[in-house]
Amino acid sequence: MMNRTYLEANYEVISQACKLYRKELTICQAAIIDEHPWLDIDANDYVEFMNTLSLDVFIGNMLWSLLRPASIDICKKLLTNELTFEEFIEKDGGICDINKFHELMERF
Repeated sequence: MMNRTYLEANYEVISQACKLYRKELTICQAAIIDEHPWLDIDANDYVEFMNTLSLDVFIGNMLWSLLRPASIDICKKLLTNELTFEEFIEKDGGICDINKFHELMERF
């Protein structure tokens, strides 16, 4: 079980990743949504909506998906430029389809 110290320490890592890679993380989530038609959410609408949220709300939204220990380690590597964002996508269990990610990045 995660304790408060773990959560506080890793909130800083996630917060920094969200500040630096907000667009990319939003596009990743949109690509995941696009892979699951049963979610009944348009990926374009999702990106547009997420861009209206404050950074704090965006960070809160990302906590659930990035708080796993493996994700934290990968976020740290991303922040220290040991990984590119594409490597981040691939290392974290193939977060989303890389081709869909690129397609959505071109749109936004």
